[in-house]
Amino acid sequence: MLPRVVEAPDPLVTLVEAKLYLRVDSTLEDDLINAFLASASAFFDGPRSIGRAIGAQTLEFDLPCFPCGGIDIPAPTFTSLVSIAYVDAEGAEQTIDAADVRFADGRRVDGQLLPASPWPLDAAPDTIRIRYVAGCPEGEPFLAIAKQGVRLLTKYWYDDREAFGQYPAAAHDLRKLIRVRRF
Repeated sequence: MLPRVVEAPDPLVTLVEAKLYLRVDSTLEDDLINAFLASASAFFDGPRSIGRAIGAQTLEFDLPCFPCGGIDIPAPTFTSLVSIAYVDAEGAEQTIDAADVRFADGRRVDGQLLPASPWPLDAAPDTIRIRYVAGCPEGEPFLAIAKQGVRLLTKYWYDDREAFGQYPAAAHDLRKLIRVRRF
């Protein structure tokens, strides 16, 4: 169960930072550098790429029904709950107040959303939608590693334009450091 990205994160490395790293002074290749930055950021960020959110982003996933216990949150680095919405048995959309739910870090990779009172019993099947914000805070080591990876990969592609779409070993090594491993 991978979440969908509802609101994408800002680039991990800005155009200004990248141009400093690349030692580029002109604006002639800004579009090209931005394309490299976007591709490199996608390689180092997101639940579908590395299994975790690095840059602050809004994610959403669906459930077929409410569980007996907590709701497992995919893509670690949970920041805040936006909403839990569902359609009740009569067809009306309902929302559970975020204040009635708490986040508990699990002993596994992901944490869980736990309700203050039992989950609703009247949810229609396949109508539960959980939306939340995830991302690493400043100073988090994963963020620093991902930023370095984006700079490295952008430089690699900038220096060898025919290599676009290829990834040097150093990029793979950095990615391995931040990728979520599930056993």
